[in-house]
Order: sequence, then structure tokens, then C-alpha cells
Amino acid sequence: MRLVNLSAGPSALPLPVLQRLKDGVLEYDNSSVGIFELGHRTKLFEKLLEETKVKIKTLLKISDDFEVLFCTGGATQQFSMIPLNVGVPLNVSKSKDLPAGYIVSGHWARLATDEAIKFRKVEILATSEDANYSRLPHYSSDRDDLSYIHFTSNNTIFGTQFQKEPEVSSLVPLICDASSDIFSRPIDSAKYSLIYAGAQKNLGTAGVTIVITRKSILDDNSDLPVSMNYQTYIKSKSNFNTPPVSTIVSVYEILRWIEEEGGVAEMEKRSHLRSKEVYQALDEVDAFIPFAEKSSRSNMNITFTGQNKEIEAKFINFAYKSGFMGIEGHRMVGGLRASFYNAISLEDASSFAQCIRDFSKIV
Repeated sequence: MRLVNLSAGPSALPLPVLQRLKDGVLEYDNSSVGIFELGHRTKLFEKLLEETKVKIKTLLKISDDFEVLFCTGGATQQFSMIPLNVGVPLNVSKSKDLPAGYIVSGHWARLATDEAIKFRKVEILATSEDANYSRLPHYSSDRDDLSYIHFTSNNTIFGTQFQKEPEVSSLVPLICDASSDIFSRPIDSAKYSLIYAGAQKNLGTAGVTIVITRKSILDDNSDLPVSMNYQTYIKSKSNFNTPPVSTIVSVYEILRWIEEEGGVAEMEKRSHLRSKEVYQALDEVDAFIPFAEKSSRSNMNITFTGQNKEIEAKFINFAYKSGFMGIEGHRMVGGLRASFYNAISLEDASSFAQCIRDFSKIV
């Protein structure tokens, strides 16, 4: 029996995509070679790379003011690349000594902040660390004395999500780590200067990070290491050295599937329906306590705890026998976590909600 994968990542892939990838292992798109053999300099891959960029921009309604880059190193590498590439770092020019602003809403936002501090002046604009990240910090300001503002749209560990962008001055570039909710809802790209996302949530298999950046915010800093310079990826069309070919193929197939299913608006509709069902079940029963405050709850990652550790262990086993895997909480915080990315069907979300109710009757 195939289990429903509710892991926070690497996460579930839609069955039609898995089938296409399976068929492509031996031969992809009549190329006489399989996905894992496909050369990055072949006409087929170069064409697929460009088509993947087009699909990203079309689905998210991204204008030609932006470049789409395919990087490696996960979102973690972007924690360093952003302060190095966006605006001029402190060690280059004191005349542009404006701090970068960070909104700290969870573990990964904290890591992004700590990494940026190594390269430039940083100001923490808002944080919810005092509430153990169970709610989102609020930030709204029209100040324009910042080189950029960075926030994380969805927090996988703690299960919180910004439902709209922080209100900031239009003069300050807004940067978003959207690794765990990109393509789950429309994005107003006019409000952003850079959006980045690791692929292993809603976008494909692990190995590539998508960077959507406004061209005007990047400096041409030739002193940077070649693999850490966005200009390297722009000038080479993300093909400077061997990119993660098979992962990019999986991204392309995911984007095809999203198009076939009705686009990003349809993904948003399904996301709300899935999370509504599961949160409703959690709010009904006594066995579990949702972790995030209601106003901050994530549609992607639903975090909750049992009345005690024994109940949590029993529910993990009960859920597994009911057909669900990957619901253990992050090792940093424990508890339980069920992730409902695009690949999870409405039927599976309903079944998991019923699983919660059934368990609460016997515990």
C-alpha cells in the first residue's frame, strides 16, 4: 500500500508527475536517454530550462523586470547570497552603509538573519521569539533607510504563515523566502524584489533553488566567488556549470501539472479547503492542542501537540496504520506536524481529519 506522505520535506509529489518521471528514467521525451543521463548542454535540456522559466513567470504572473535563476545549495545558501548580492556589503562601500532589515518569525528566518550579520549591518525589525514563534511578528513601516527587508512567508517548524506581505516602503526592496508555500497561492510580484524557494515542498524534488529576482536590485560585484554571484547565473542562463538536471526536470513536470489542474488560483483554493478540514478536527477534539495561534496558522504545515508524549507516540502509530506517514514534529520542537502541500488531495486531507477524530474516541 502506498502511504500518504505528510512530511514537511522532501514531500509528496503528485502521482501523475511521479508516473512521468518514472517513465522518463529509461527515456525522457524521446531523447534516447533517461532523466539521470540527460546532458546539461543538450538542446533538449537547454530548451526545457527556458520553458521552465517561462512557466514559472506565467503561473506567477512575473514581469520581464525579473530574472528566474536556478541555483544550488538550498535556501540556506541564499541566506548568504542575498546579503552579498543585494545592495553593497559593508566591506565594499561605506557610502551605502544601510542596514538590512529582517523579520524573524521562526527558525529559518533566524538562520537567515544570523548569516546576513556575517556580511553586513543587520537590524531585526520584528520577532516573535518571545512567544516561541507560535504567532507571527507584526511589522508595518514606511521607513526607507534600509537596503532591503527580508521575511519568511511560511514557517514549516512552527506552522505559521503570513497571509499577506508586510507593509513596507515601496522604495525598499522586499525579499521573501517562499520555500514552503510558493505556488500554493498567487503572488503580487509588484511588491517584491526577490523571491526564493527550495524545490522540495511544492515545486519538485530536492536539489535546486529557484530565485526570482528583479534585475535592478543587483550589483555587478566581480569580487564575489563565482558560484555566489547572481550575475554568474544570469549571464550563463543558469547553466554555468552542471546544474541539477533531474531536479529541474521534476520542477518542469510539477509546473505542467499545476497548469493542467487549473493554475495557482486552484492550488490556493485547495490549500484553504485542506487546512480548514484538519484544523476543524483539531479544534473539536481534546486529545490534541494546535500549536500556532489561530490568526497565524499555516495552510501548509499544521503543527500540534498531544496532551502528553504517550498520546503523540500512539497517534503516530495510529496514523501510520491508517495510511499516513511523516507526521513527527521537527526535531527541534517535537510534537506533531502534518504538511499539506499541493500534491496532497482534498480526499486525503479529509481522511486525515477523520483519523484525528477516530483516534480521539479511543485514546
